[in-house]
Amino acid sequence: SPGQRIDFTINAIAYDPIEEKVVDPFNGLADLESGTLRVVGDQENQTSQRLREDGLRIWRAYRFLDDGQKATRTPTEDLEACLREGTSVEAAAQVSQERIWDETRKILRGFSAPYVLSRMVENGLLQLAFSLENEIEGRDDRRLAAQDHLLRCRRRIHQMFREIKGEPDKLVETYIALDLEATCNETNDIYPQEVIQLAATIFSIDPESRRIDFKDHFNTICRPKIHRSLSKFCTNLTGITQEDTNKSPSFGAVLRKFQTWLENHDLVEAQDGGHLKEGATILTCGFWDLGHLVPEQCKCYKMPIPPSLTLYSDVQNVFTNYYWSNSNSLKTMASKLG
Repeated sequence: SPGQRIDFTINAIAYDPIEEKVVDPFNGLADLESGTLRVVGDQENQTSQRLREDGLRIWRAYRFLDDGQKATRTPTEDLEACLREGTSVEAAAQVSQERIWDETRKILRGFSAPYVLSRMVENGLLQLAFSLENEIEGRDDRRLAAQDHLLRCRRRIHQMFREIKGEPDKLVETYIALDLEATCNETNDIYPQEVIQLAATIFSIDPESRRIDFKDHFNTICRPKIHRSLSKFCTNLTGITQEDTNKSPSFGAVLRKFQTWLENHDLVEAQDGGHLKEGATILTCGFWDLGHLVPEQCKCYKMPIPPSLTLYSDVQNVFTNYYWSNSNSLKTMASKLG
């Protein structure tokens, strides 16, 4: 049957739309529940035979060790023994480099990639995925494509080490979602770009109900002083007109107003030069607003960066590290989260 040609029990589950029922001939649901990775078939030596007859199944076995939910699956004793056999490594080596890389890329994207990679090293499989027999010839080389994933693995290992050491994460109670608009044109050659709108929303999230409680909003247009005339492109993109900026306060005045707003909500440490209090954090979508725009503008204006804007949480970076996704627009993230 088609189900018997499937490699693992968790992959042999199907849905019958006519009968409206789940078809589970090999108890894959039970293995999903227990976190067990089991090869289809119950005959003696069936596991070793099925994996060796198609070396790609060995690569898939390692991929399925990661359950995709911050945990790992435990292989059955026969599967564990099979993965350690030299004949399994030989069978895996017969798979084409393209298919090996396809599976390896999926492994690297998994949350438990550090664990899976360590298992591959122990069993002598990892070097097959990153053979260094040939020189890197261009940007399309899979070893270059793997760098970003490997760096994320390093961060995951650091995170796992922190959890083992028992370092508690700081609890965030109040969030300030920040968004900036800046001067721009079609050719993107304005320097420095200057903030023409600063908007922020203070909110908190109930840890039990997950209900969002919006507390206050801040929204002010700024008047640029270097590139005072807005391009038509900028107005069409941001909705901000020349008239809006002409009658608005300067960037420095807006920053002071924003700082006062934070102080009024008791979010700033008066004894610490104006930094945010512990338990509060600014959220940005990307690093550009506070990692580039504001520092460059403050440098050109010869004014200090407000302490409250020196530390922030980039939700794109958080999303990327959690879901290992390189497409991080607000629309993409919202779609991923449902």
